[in-house]
Amino acid sequence: MEKQKRWQAPVERLTSGMCRKIIVNSMALKSFLVKGGMPADKLVVLYNGVEQTVQQPGAREAVRSQLGIADGDIMVCTAGRLHEQKGMEHFISAIPSVLSKFKNVLFVITGDGPQKRQLEAQALKMKILDKVIFTGFQPADESVRIISSSDIFVLPSLWEGTPNVLLEAMSQGRPVISTDTGGVREIIDDGLNGLIVRPASPKELSEKIIWLIENTEAAKKMGNNAREKVRKFFNMEKMVKETENIYRGALV
Repeated sequence: MEKQKRWQAPVERLTSGMCRKIIVNSMALKSFLVKGGMPADKLVVLYNGVEQTVQQPGAREAVRSQLGIADGDIMVCTAGRLHEQKGMEHFISAIPSVLSKFKNVLFVITGDGPQKRQLEAQALKMKILDKVIFTGFQPADESVRIISSSDIFVLPSLWEGTPNVLLEAMSQGRPVISTDTGGVREIIDDGLNGLIVRPASPKELSEKIIWLIENTEAAKKMGNNAREKVRKFFNMEKMVKETENIYRGALV
């Protein structure tokens, strides 16, 4: 969880006195706020929900063709703002170890932000720029199409709350790898519906990517389990219903 600015905790304690209930999107965030002085009895955990869309026939092939990815290539994708928080430099640092074992892997980074030039320079310096595709900013629906067309999704963040992009990747049945930050362990059951690594650990990240490439059946099962986890616990209908219940309870 990101360290709070000095003014945030006292402001949050002050405003919490005006609220009957305060909605947070993970137990990890609730614990973080309680440690900062927020009243635990007012904090209600409401997990994010995502729409489960079905990829249209031919969409995967169209997206990969647009990105210049051949049928036999393996596509490893990440998505997010190109900012220190998202840990993209560690994602790039993991790439050479993967390429030392598998030459037919391409790495797609979807998003834009202040670190874009720095990350491009890093890939160039490591002599892997030809293996990294920077898509730039993409609308939400296009970002989901790209994620859905990948073979593996990676979230290398240094800090998070409950990352929607991880839920979106899981809802598409992608085998996912995420850093152990924020509410990630409330989403991923490590080894069952995804894999968890330490933040800022390119070595662990590359090892998990290699493992998923080498164990295709296990990766497929993991992706199916991920889709089912989101369907049961992180769907939009559940989030809306629980939001209504929270508001009704606050009005009593």
